[in-house]
Amino acid sequence: MSISPSTTSFALDVYRPLCLALAGAALVAGCGGGLWPELVDTRSLSGGGAPVVRRIRDLGTKAPVGLGEWSGEPDGVASPGELLLIEGSGFGRQPTVAIDKRPAEVVARTSGGGIVARVPLAVGTGAREVEGTVGDLHATGSFPLRRLAVVLHGERLHVLAVEPQKVTPVGPPIAVPGARAVRLSPDGSVAYVAGGKQLRVIDLGAAGAPKVLYVLDLALDAWGLAVAARAPVLFAVGDGQVQSYDLRIPRQPARWDAVALPAEAKGARRVDIDPDGRRLALLIPDGNRLVLVDVQRPLAPRLVATTDLLPGEKVPLCVDLRFEGDGETVWVLGGDNPASAAIGPQPTRITAVRVEGGPDDTTARVLRTTPIPEAWAPLSLLLLRAPPPVAGTAIRLPPDATKLHFTAADRALASARDAGAVAAAFGASPGALEQASLAG
Repeated sequence: MSISPSTTSFALDVYRPLCLALAGAALVAGCGGGLWPELVDTRSLSGGGAPVVRRIRDLGTKAPVGLGEWSGEPDGVASPGELLLIEGSGFGRQPTVAIDKRPAEVVARTSGGGIVARVPLAVGTGAREVEGTVGDLHATGSFPLRRLAVVLHGERLHVLAVEPQKVTPVGPPIAVPGARAVRLSPDGSVAYVAGGKQLRVIDLGAAGAPKVLYVLDLALDAWGLAVAARAPVLFAVGDGQVQSYDLRIPRQPARWDAVALPAEAKGARRVDIDPDGRRLALLIPDGNRLVLVDVQRPLAPRLVATTDLLPGEKVPLCVDLRFEGDGETVWVLGGDNPASAAIGPQPTRITAVRVEGGPDDTTARVLRTTPIPEAWAPLSLLLLRAPPPVAGTAIRLPPDATKLHFTAADRALASARDAGAVAAAFGASPGALEQASLAG
């Protein structure tokens, strides 16, 4: 197991509420203006020839609808989930596209044989290859890539371009009153921020700078958000309630009614969802418990498993959790926090919980708890998003093959005698401890 304790990598006050999400992004070369070709039916295209790439333009995150005239929203930058127009010839009716060797979805075709493709997650940085393939023939271009981070600090969302040894703001901070949680859409194109009884939908690929597209009313005061990596669903969680959204159009979440969570989830303060959007994992600090709730029917959430994470420990020690990319392991981070300050320093530790079985026979059992010697007081747990498993494979990687990261604060804060001062230093209003996630 590779576990990296660290402070936050951004020049921010780590003792205040912090939410972090990371996504790859692409800066597109050759994205000048000009007229936009019409969207056409694939059947109207010729059979192909030798493919040629002439230029690449970014289109923004608004997906084309129907056929005929349309226009993109270019600004020279293409983040994950944004669309690229690859102009050229000889692509035929069924080309494939790869960006930085990663498969890219072909969304539409244009007159003249152009391709509208979606930028995938997890692309590298620097000049990277864009390749169109027809049979055994290939055509390539290249453009520089960059990675973006969205950071919720206090009541402002910051979008940052992240390069080796350098972090640069992208546009001005976006004010989000009462902000408590942030998550990215599955494709990385949109950020969702919960604040009060509102959900803000923020277009990360907007021309000029990221902007708020919509402010949606929530039926609950959400302290947490969960977005599935491989399913178009978002869940907003409040005290004893959950409200789900359909993200098939990430820019336009479609809302379901809020419903009550099972009584066993009362007191939860952190939430995550498995990559396929089937189960919510809720962390209840009081009693150090993990609760799994089946949400395949969004209007009828159902308790499927509970487990004691740290048997024998009476003080709340668990601070954050994340699902593994295979959906079969939940990682839980624990240690010093404002609630444990009164009993003295506690060891930082990582607990692995194995989730097994189907909807009607789910089990959750603690595999092991690993102490992290000399680590600071833990704040938030981060896992890189893993690619989906290859269809038909039955090989599972053991949990000790996972690489984990977590943010931490100086242990001296958590060992102070004045528990009130410690709580203030950590920004420990209910549910507002620092939290972070990686996407791409």
